Amino acid sequence: MIIYNKDEILNELKKSLDNGASLLYAQDLVNKYGTAKETNTPYTEIIAEYLINNSIIGNDRIIDIPQVTREKSYFTESHNKLFENITEGSNRDEENYVKSLFFYNPLKSEIGTAIDYQIPLKSCQTDKSGKIDLLTYKEDTNELFLVEVKFKNSSETALRCCLEIQTYFQTVDKEKLVNDYFAEGKIKTQNPTLRKAVVVFKNSNPACEFEDETRINLKKLVEEFNIKVCFV
Repeated sequence: MIIYNKDEILNELKKSLDNGASLLYAQDLVNKYGTAKETNTPYTEIIAEYLINNSIIGNDRIIDIPQVTREKSYFTESHNKLFENITEGSNRDEENYVKSLFFYNPLKSEIGTAIDYQIPLKSCQTDKSGKIDLLTYKEDTNELFLVEVKFKNSSETALRCCLEIQTYFQTVDKEKLVNDYFAEGKIKTQNPTLRKAVVVFKNSNPACEFEDETRINLKKLVEEFNIKVCFV
């Protein structure tokens, strides 16, 4: 395995940022495991520190991520049937796992009830925006959660989890999102508080990083973005 020093990691990061921050979460760089040669600091801590100290991140935002307004509804009508027909243990693929996990939601008290999954962010085919794994609504607190789910065998870094859900949160047209789901009767008001959450499985790679008290810069990002981290 190639071991990089701090300057090599930062040079690669700067090159990635030359193309904008919208797809930073998808770069191999933010998913690298390992520690820098001379400092023994995790690569992701070096990256997170640079993003914070160089104003790439601040005021609950990543700079230069444009909002994309989807012309079609964010709600997909066919998802209603899939939620109704889902059976416990239906986890043959990632999408079904999301549905089964949250139909029988062990985190309902934390993030509420699932109202949709795989919410598209694209307005047209050429958009590079991804999909929000899950949308949940906590009626008692009137909170709408955009949720990124990482599975048991996930090898992704916690840094990627944070950058991904934050990117989606900034990309989505929040007013239209709320109006679309209010019109479908999925939420009770047109003024919910929009929140971000990441769900990880205990003992997975990202979970271990989120729980690591030495990951100071990761914790700063979680706090800056106000991300709720949930452990299954």
